Amino acid sequence: MPDSLSSIVRSGAALGMLLIAAVAMGATEDLGDGFRDHGVATPVSNHRGTVATQDGQGHGVVLIWLFDNRGAYALLMVDVDTGTSRQIATPFPTSGDCPFASLLSSRNRYYTQFGSHFAEFDPVKGAFTFWKKTTPRMAMSMTEDDAGQIWAVSYPNSGVVCFNPETQELRDYGWVHKETWPQYQRYAATDDAGWFYFGIGNTTTQIVALEPVTGMATPILPENERIRGSASVYRDMDGKVYGCNGSDKWYELHRGKAKKIPKPQKPQRKPIIAGSQSLVHRVFPDGRRLTVCDTVERYLIVTGPKDAKPKKVTFDYTSEGAHIMGVAAAPDDTICGGTAFPMRFFS
Repeated sequence: MPDSLSSIVRSGAALGMLLIAAVAMGATEDLGDGFRDHGVATPVSNHRGTVATQDGQGHGVVLIWLFDNRGAYALLMVDVDTGTSRQIATPFPTSGDCPFASLLSSRNRYYTQFGSHFAEFDPVKGAFTFWKKTTPRMAMSMTEDDAGQIWAVSYPNSGVVCFNPETQELRDYGWVHKETWPQYQRYAATDDAGWFYFGIGNTTTQIVALEPVTGMATPILPENERIRGSASVYRDMDGKVYGCNGSDKWYELHRGKAKKIPKPQKPQRKPIIAGSQSLVHRVFPDGRRLTVCDTVERYLIVTGPKDAKPKKVTFDYTSEGAHIMGVAAAPDDTICGGTAFPMRFFS
């Protein structure tokens, strides 16, 4: 960098040189003409979905989607019994995208959809076993139906896909619901007849029912019940789906038919391991529990009913760094700034 730090602030070209990434924190390279490459400012990745499960040898493993400025570039698989870890590269172009939803299925496979691709990872094989391009762009919610099929609905125009893990067939229904604004579908569920339902927001709420054979999608909420916010749905153990307009209007949903009801007083939600980008499923099949998973300090802690004390497992991964959100010249002739995600200060 130039000897005068104030010239960096004035010079867009110099700032561009400052942001060049190197391979390791603290590395420095003379680029000539008074410029130096100081490396990655924050060589840390953020998680975009973490689940505890089991591999083909019966070992407890933790699967972590890793996200840096390139997008979700890899899945990290940490073996909590051997203390080893592997980083498996994303097998398709991410286009800078990352998971906003993921699901660990009843068959012990980990699913997501982002970068306009649907993907299956099998922890028993330790590899991605399916990926395919879809209607854009990323799933906002996912669910598993009674037949074990995986459903996802995606931003921005409610694209729906259904994956059959037995036949490895993916049906892409395309965009099924139109609005004049980008749609966020944070809730999805299927009833025991195979119908798929999802709630949208955030500009205006709506619940959509999709018939699985024809792919015909039907809005449920009348216009006078649509409000600002997000509509929700959940699958109950009685085989039906229950939806809310985001306020006080509730519906019982089954085979595409909707019936107004009072708010359910004793919901019995069907257990499905799915969630947003903040999903952390902590329980291993053998009953142990993931209590801490820290991608910044690169360690996790596992506890179990038979363990005398918590077990700490360290791991490592490669990262090209979090997004730099701001840079400034400090009074002591150094450069400082901040990154996201994670939110870190660097100097």
